[in-house]
Amino acid sequence: MYFTSDVADYEWCGLVPNVKCAVFPSVCILRALVLATSAGADETAYIRPVPVKVLLKVRAAAGKVAIDGVLDVRHTHWAPDYLVVEFRDERSANAGLQVLRAMPDVGSARLLSTAAREARDFDLNDPLATFCPTEPGYQWHLGNTGENGATIGIDLNVATTLNTFRGAGVAVAILDDAVQISHPDIAPNADNSLHFDWLDASAPLDPEGTSLDEHGTACAGLAAGRGGNGIGISGVAPEASLVGLRMLGNTIDDEVEGAALAHEGQAIHIKSSSWGPSDRTTEPDGPAELAAAALEHGARTGRGGLGTLYVWAAGNGRDDGDFSNLDGYANSIYTIAVGAVTDMGKITDYGEMGANVLISAPSAGGGQELTTTDLAGISGRNSGFSAGNYSNPDYRNDFGGTSAAAPQIAGALALMLEANPDLSWRDVQEVLLRSGRRVDPDDPGWLANSAGFQFHPALGAGLLDVSAAVGLAENWVSLPAQEKAFVATSGLSLSVPDGGAAGIAVPISFPEEASDLRVEHVTVEIVVRHASKSQVQINLISPTGTVSPLAIRHTAKGTDPNRDIDWQFMSVYHWGEQLAGEWQLVFADSVPGVTGTIESYTVTAYGSRSPRNPSTYPEWAAIHFLPGQESDPAGDPDRDGCANLVEYAQGTDPLEVAKQRQQEPFAFRRNPALEDINWTVEYSSDLDAWIPAQATLLRTDIDGIEILRATAPEGETASGYFRLRVEVRDLP
Repeated sequence: MYFTSDVADYEWCGLVPNVKCAVFPSVCILRALVLATSAGADETAYIRPVPVKVLLKVRAAAGKVAIDGVLDVRHTHWAPDYLVVEFRDERSANAGLQVLRAMPDVGSARLLSTAAREARDFDLNDPLATFCPTEPGYQWHLGNTGENGATIGIDLNVATTLNTFRGAGVAVAILDDAVQISHPDIAPNADNSLHFDWLDASAPLDPEGTSLDEHGTACAGLAAGRGGNGIGISGVAPEASLVGLRMLGNTIDDEVEGAALAHEGQAIHIKSSSWGPSDRTTEPDGPAELAAAALEHGARTGRGGLGTLYVWAAGNGRDDGDFSNLDGYANSIYTIAVGAVTDMGKITDYGEMGANVLISAPSAGGGQELTTTDLAGISGRNSGFSAGNYSNPDYRNDFGGTSAAAPQIAGALALMLEANPDLSWRDVQEVLLRSGRRVDPDDPGWLANSAGFQFHPALGAGLLDVSAAVGLAENWVSLPAQEKAFVATSGLSLSVPDGGAAGIAVPISFPEEASDLRVEHVTVEIVVRHASKSQVQINLISPTGTVSPLAIRHTAKGTDPNRDIDWQFMSVYHWGEQLAGEWQLVFADSVPGVTGTIESYTVTAYGSRSPRNPSTYPEWAAIHFLPGQESDPAGDPDRDGCANLVEYAQGTDPLEVAKQRQQEPFAFRRNPALEDINWTVEYSSDLDAWIPAQATLLRTDIDGIEILRATAPEGETASGYFRLRVEVRDLP
């Protein structure tokens, strides 16, 4: 069966200006005519007909049928016995139905079904999730509305993401003292057979522990407590699977640590650890052989080779002089070290600093601590009679530290993996780095490296924006395979100048064949003999001047018994930078009286090979933007109405609403030996009209490359925009 109609294509009808109607061979017909209802109106208004769809079920093919008013006939390839017939209006459809129903080869003909449908938005109806004046706290880390002296918006920005992704199909394990999998807000997500208890051989599959083991249950609620059930709280990933791995006691051996870190590496996607060496010592400490091997094994082989994601609390010992770089777990390239931000967007006084800290999440330290699950009943931290805590003893509002920050990041990773399960462990780390928000912006610790990543030694890339991270994850193009290059020197006897701030700079030159490596992690293994290592400061400096603070001068704890430095430090500060050029290790001892000697160092850079330099705008855009972001106004992760390309041009931050990046002079490199190249720097005050600008020679490198800085033409303000035009001309 097929249809013909006397309806021609739509054309402009001259009878009524600006009204589009169906033109028939004989006459132009306007099907709907109504009178204007406004007071005193004396003119006619015309309303365009609304097409009506009919669903037709046919028994067999038939010949040509002519029906008046048919606009279109569509076959549904997924339901081959049906046709959708679209009529120009309700009157035509009703008349057509009478004709169709009388045909012998038509099984049925009726108006196409319509019904109201709603997006199944996540209803954060958990009573402790949002502020209530009668309750002593709420989950401000999910949505900070400014109560209790907090700052609006200092949260994970996760609410809109939960309308689409909630962690379904992703397993998050909590490695801790215990996890109460029978808790009413944990049990719905903990219905699996992956749990394990290494501390109680009599019940190895039950991770619940004793009435004193409440820490892991608090972490579990923050990561993936069951949300939207109207009971108590919601986790960041309220539909992720929760796994309890009970392994944390007063002392645990290397085998238990390794077994927990390696447990069910294919089934468990994310492992969150809010523990480590004591936060009240400045002595380096970390995983022994088996645990270290388990971390690398999990990253290399977990999740089908994409890598288990290990999340680690960066540490709470800052006010005791401890540093995250001295924690070998948080200092590993295979873990994500997490710092903490207060409810007012400030750096906490306990969050440890280190060049290894990658990202941060909300936690205690301001006016409010965190609300999460406690052991059900009167056990746990909240008995139900605690002053200032909830009367419901199943929950608590006094959790904090980087212990509370880490499981929030684990929950965020579950949302990212649901959006894109093909993310590797390195992809995940870069997405997090690109999704941090700069909080406490006036703190002098912030820096930007030459690749555009921003860092703070206590916060890493800043407070995570979950919405931005999930948006990046959805269309992420995987990083190339990891490669590495290293420089190793031993048998040295270099003196660290005593009492001088400048210290000694040791040049580091990587092999030439690795010069095109795009850096991700850098590790530095150092042996320094010193009578008081707390006086020694060690920095790694990239060729573009980015400084990684590895060892920081501090007040020693006790007698500082282990006076030598024999440790491997790790830094993420150089992520995205190029390996090419001379690096430096700088050792300084500004306190006079005690000398030190550098014996050896090994610097290893991990990353991937950079693509060739782009020669066209499309190639450049493909490197710097996700598909469509360079031109699509929807490519606006911070939702401030300004597309990414415009934000980059204006110097604003594409991931922070109305936040200006630090303005820097426009400088460029020119090789004067390339005689067939014309270099022209141009200036614009509005990104529309461009005029020639001035270029001032700053210096010439030893290889002859000129470094120039652009300046505005005379009479123009210096706050405009610059661009460099490079043209190839024919030589005579």
